Amino acid sequence: MSRKAQLWHFDLIIAIIIFTTTLILFYSGRLNIEHDTELLLDDINREGNFIADSLMSTGFPENWTTDNVIAAGIVRNNRFNQEKINNLDSLGYNKTRSVFRTKYNFYLFFEDALSYPVNMLPGSEGIGYPGVNTGNIDNVSTNNLIKITRFGVYNSEPVRMVLYIWT
Repeated sequence: MSRKAQLWHFDLIIAIIIFTTTLILFYSGRLNIEHDTELLLDDINREGNFIADSLMSTGFPENWTTDNVIAAGIVRNNRFNQEKINNLDSLGYNKTRSVFRTKYNFYLFFEDALSYPVNMLPGSEGIGYPGVNTGNIDNVSTNNLIKITRFGVYNSEPVRMVLYIWT
């Protein structure tokens, strides 16, 4: 066998090793990205459910105000409470995020049984990220938008509390 044939085989083996290594690195990186995205969505969902559950409580202290709030709940006697909703709105976006202990953005609003917004706040349809409303929430530029819904009663009518949360 000639030396040229031996070198050709050696080059082929090196090329196959490089090609295989590249494929393995590409697909393992792709799987890690998908796994990281899944973990992020799980974390956003977990925090969103925590916020929604907190809102569906009386909060702490039970008669909390903007000055002493530890946990912001907006329910009293199993009904959405206007005073607590006003207090939540008065906290402002950054303080509300701090009270919720979340690093994610959010927008909270209420709908009736026909999915029409229920304006519980004068001059505002919801609470949360500045500039966001029910008309443009679907245009938020993220792939990580999660919608969480809870049901309650407001003025003796069934109402849906809708919380969007995203990165």
